[in-house]
Amino acid sequence: MKKLLISIIIFFYTNLAAQNTVKISSGTESYIDPEVLSEQNLMTFQTSSGKVWVAEIDSVTGLFKSNFGLNFFADSNAVKTSQTFNGPEFGVSKNGWAVFYTKPSNSVSQIWQADFSDDKFTSYAILSDQQRRQTALVSKNSNSESIRVLYVKGRLSDGLMFWSDVTSPQQETLIDSVDKGIRWIDETNSLVYVKQSGQFKGQLTIYDTDTKSEKIITNDSLSKSFPYAWFAPEYHNEPIALALIDGNTKIGIYKDNGGQYWEKVQEIIVPYTSAYKYFGSPEPFVVAGKSYISCVIKEIADAYSNSEVWIFGLQQGENKTYARKIEDDLGTIIRSDPETYLGENEVFVYYNVLENGVFNIYRSRTDLITLSVIKDENEIPMDYKLYQNYPNPFNPATTIRFSLPKTEYVTLKVFDVLGNEIETLVDRELNFGEHSIVFDAKNFPSGVYFYQLKTNNFVKQRKMEVLK
Repeated sequence: MKKLLISIIIFFYTNLAAQNTVKISSGTESYIDPEVLSEQNLMTFQTSSGKVWVAEIDSVTGLFKSNFGLNFFADSNAVKTSQTFNGPEFGVSKNGWAVFYTKPSNSVSQIWQADFSDDKFTSYAILSDQQRRQTALVSKNSNSESIRVLYVKGRLSDGLMFWSDVTSPQQETLIDSVDKGIRWIDETNSLVYVKQSGQFKGQLTIYDTDTKSEKIITNDSLSKSFPYAWFAPEYHNEPIALALIDGNTKIGIYKDNGGQYWEKVQEIIVPYTSAYKYFGSPEPFVVAGKSYISCVIKEIADAYSNSEVWIFGLQQGENKTYARKIEDDLGTIIRSDPETYLGENEVFVYYNVLENGVFNIYRSRTDLITLSVIKDENEIPMDYKLYQNYPNPFNPATTIRFSLPKTEYVTLKVFDVLGNEIETLVDRELNFGEHSIVFDAKNFPSGVYFYQLKTNNFVKQRKMEVLK
């Protein structure tokens, strides 16, 4: 009898994991606005009772490790997302990760940080005064010394967004954007947003928080919203950007082609098989050397409405674009905020579904596999590559990216124009795959420098410029 019971449990769990779409929340209260940290196999979400939780994800099945994801309790009394329009978020620096959310402090909404240590959270308000702060968006840069937080200061209707470093939160800097028109660029300290005022109102803009400098990257008449930027393997790991355009009926892809402004190099349109016509919540991710975009396709452009969850790829071949609806057909229903998780063997997508007044979290499988399923390193479709640093010219820091076809010993060094070695950035064994290293030139004068990647089988050098 005991063996039979174990077999039934194992069969049920295996069968549940194999299903394409599975509800993973309790269904008794709302789990709102989930966010995933793939590198740590974690998800954070906020419940309708105002509690902030962090759940462990099984990297093979994409399911919660614990019953309904209630692994680690971070905090309570968080401000309702119906007021902030954003749930808890992960922030990442070289010193680790933390969770950020909105909660009252001395009866005034503030941005709170919860740090994890010894299997428990310690939470505190970043600032605590009579200025209202809410709706945190947080940087994820594993090469940065600290985490940076973007938030609304004052009322949401005022549209005043500021950013600050968690190590010096009193030094707040105003940004010319509003929420849902701005995002951090992962692995950088830069933001991409839709400019809200001046001659270039409505254009995509990149803002470097290190130098506090702004660069307008588009100059066309298309309406734009929900911008994102990332480093795309399809374009030699150079930065590209996306935005919803033409009243949210298309996704525009923009790339720096050497001109004054970035060029729109691709448009993604709503497939004829979709029941709806407006894009929402686009978010890029990279897996197995290719870029994809998860999103919803909605019935109504600027509101919660009936919707479907889709994944699109960048253009492949002759105008062919990967497109797939990834959730099982649950009928006409509201789905929102898809989040991508790169598991051990495959990619999963999580999203909210509104059912009988409760926001549940669903997990859907995709047909996308991750590199980790390739057991033989010689089968990996990758060569040695050393990419141009970005930004360039720069002050004071820049990111150097490279890829390795196998695990081996690597050196990455910086030289001046006379050939003198001035800094060693890497001198150790690295795993195969993509890598990024930040070079901080704050102690070096303006001028031309060279960086060199060297292994037993490969040597390549590129030029960069410090401009102070």
